[in-house]
Amino acid sequence: MTIRALFVAAVGWTFVISTLTLTGQTKPTRTEPRFDELVRADFFAGVAGDAAALDRAMRLIESTLADDPGRPDVLVWHGSGLVLRAGQAAEKGDAATSDTLLERGLQEMNEAVGLEPDNVAVLIPRGATLLELSRSMPDAGRAKTLLATAVSDYERVLVLQAPYFKYLSEHSRGELLFGLAEGLHRLGERERSRMYFTRLLDEARNSSYESMARAWLNDSSGASTRQRGCVGCHQSVQTQGAQGWNAITERLESAALKGAQADLRAIRASLIGEVPRSTEQRTQSRVQYTIAYIGWRMSTLPDVSRTEQDLLLGDAAERLEAVLKVNPSDVEALALVGTIYGQQAGRSSLKAIVLGPRSMGTLERAATMAAANPRVLLLQGIASLNTPPAYGGSRDKAEQLLRRSLDEFSREPQSKTWPNWGRFDAHAWLGQALRRKADLAGARAEYTKALEIAPESRWVRVGLLPALDRASQR
Repeated sequence: MTIRALFVAAVGWTFVISTLTLTGQTKPTRTEPRFDELVRADFFAGVAGDAAALDRAMRLIESTLADDPGRPDVLVWHGSGLVLRAGQAAEKGDAATSDTLLERGLQEMNEAVGLEPDNVAVLIPRGATLLELSRSMPDAGRAKTLLATAVSDYERVLVLQAPYFKYLSEHSRGELLFGLAEGLHRLGERERSRMYFTRLLDEARNSSYESMARAWLNDSSGASTRQRGCVGCHQSVQTQGAQGWNAITERLESAALKGAQADLRAIRASLIGEVPRSTEQRTQSRVQYTIAYIGWRMSTLPDVSRTEQDLLLGDAAERLEAVLKVNPSDVEALALVGTIYGQQAGRSSLKAIVLGPRSMGTLERAATMAAANPRVLLLQGIASLNTPPAYGGSRDKAEQLLRRSLDEFSREPQSKTWPNWGRFDAHAWLGQALRRKADLAGARAEYTKALEIAPESRWVRVGLLPALDRASQR
């Protein structure tokens, strides 16, 4: 197993866990994005084989360090990047360069942790990298030292996250606890390892983590434990087939409707890693559309900074434009990119001059091509509701389009292949259209129907229903 191959697994682990909330709040308030939010997508794509993406990531890291050389949360990423490049050099047979880059990378990660030993955003990247890198070290003594450092990093993270650990996603909790359990097992600390595997039985009930933990507890040799990699979202789409893809999109839609930022980040990162591996054009278009869809969903979340929202929308538009360049008749991509143009126009008066008309024209073209597509009607309805009347918006037209969307959704099989999203959104947006028309009872009925589809929706429970209650009291 090469260093690079092992590092792919490590990054799969790193990027999932590094999305965790860094405060005790379930909805942290931030005005600026964390650095990992800016670099993660390109870095992960680089690990998967996209050299240009890795170069972009390293340029961003290095330019940031040039302005602030002592910034630990950036330095640790640079160290990880050097470890990756060490693996690439080794694959080319350049042992001298590989050794130099590896030592520099390890030194930089250690320096970063030394500067901020209680920063989760520094501990997790080093820990995840060393956890996997320790597998490839020919020197058993050094491998054990790296592994012990990784386990120490993870245990410190667990202490730091204790006040809000229960609020983290199952995926995030499962990866951290399994990493600790598996790492301790490899160190020969079987009782401590058993403690974390036992904890997983409670922390991750009815999940893959519980199954793996139970398998280990029934086979203390460790032969049944997962050896590397991240559960669920990092298995190649190429090898999963239709059933595996359906599982991914079901998990994605569940996260989208809950507003689960960490899960959306994890799925998006894993799919970005699929793009360089997708050789069949239809599969690549489907993956690109899905990455764009996740970016669009994340751009509306209150705990994603405005800067990152803009980056996500720009990235989503570029991916959909690439899909349409190959297949101009892809109506799903056309309607979604038209919606994204509209959002970008609403966020910038300068962009609105160009993107406003482009949004309307793109959505109209999609409607001409597929007048009965429920997602096209839904996105047209949202656009009409959010567009000022002077520019063609209309609450009445929005209501009509959203009702037509729901009518078409009633005809579309719920088992339809992806994309099949939108039923929840149609009810939620129709409720907003009715509220703006002062039909508060009608709005409440639609919100109730939306919650029947997604009972854990924070958007409806925390946002739309309280706003409706306030409107009812006036």
